[in-house]
Amino acid sequence: MRLCPLILIVFLPHVASAQSKLEWKFEPGDVFFTERVYAQKQVIEVKNKQFKQESSNTWITRVTVKEKVVQGHVLEFKIESVTYKTSGPAVAGGFDDKMAAKMKGAVFSAVVTPAGRIAKFHGYDEFLQRLSEKNAEVEKVLKVLLSEETIKEGLEETLGFLPEKPVARNDRWKRESVEQAPPFGSFKTVFEYVLEDEKDGAHMIACAIKMTYAKPAADHELFRVVKGGLSAEDGKAQYVFDNDKGRLVRGEKSIHLKGDILLEAMGNETPMVFTSENTLKIRVFEKEEK
Repeated sequence: MRLCPLILIVFLPHVASAQSKLEWKFEPGDVFFTERVYAQKQVIEVKNKQFKQESSNTWITRVTVKEKVVQGHVLEFKIESVTYKTSGPAVAGGFDDKMAAKMKGAVFSAVVTPAGRIAKFHGYDEFLQRLSEKNAEVEKVLKVLLSEETIKEGLEETLGFLPEKPVARNDRWKRESVEQAPPFGSFKTVFEYVLEDEKDGAHMIACAIKMTYAKPAADHELFRVVKGGLSAEDGKAQYVFDNDKGRLVRGEKSIHLKGDILLEAMGNETPMVFTSENTLKIRVFEKEEK
């Protein structure tokens, strides 16, 4: 009696899925472009009054592969353009279309692993001085709105969604980060990815996003967060990665935040209700688009 064929029938579906090593393919001298389109709708309710703001910004960045190093490759990121649109109340000295225009030509560099993780990052101080024009008050605001962690996370979110090890269909992996939610604090974020499908070299990756709120580490000069109960709902993302080329094709992310915040300013406590709908679309292209 031959049992081997039966054993294969029982177990083969669980072990026969081919594994793929998903990774960025960098060669010194390579040049490509990334586009990030971020949109946000915020509503803050204070004493039965609603304050609404809608904003969107688009970043086009030229990426040049400089050299291979032990941890991966050194990449140069040069901001080609930033467009910014908003409606509603603005932050004095904060991010606006004039500030966006100053970003053109700013350069960062980073050591990036094949999985897209940022191992080292340089250029933030020069970036801050460029935008603030060495104005100390403006610099303080920018450190909140465009912190070094925010810039690094933006790069890693575009590049760092790949697994560190070979994966097969339905395999899962995670990435963690701290996402700023100025001026209310931050979120410890866990991205759980799953390889859904593969066709003609294109790998479809889905992502569930879980976020845990934390108050600011230090009080703001004008107020402090006494307590907060922000939570994230419906956090999800989707990526299409061309593994033959070693390049992202496109990606999308959406998160809905809501909750209560209690602020104290000049000895007075003010409760507020906060909601925010956030969407992000990213893509990579090889030639500069006019």
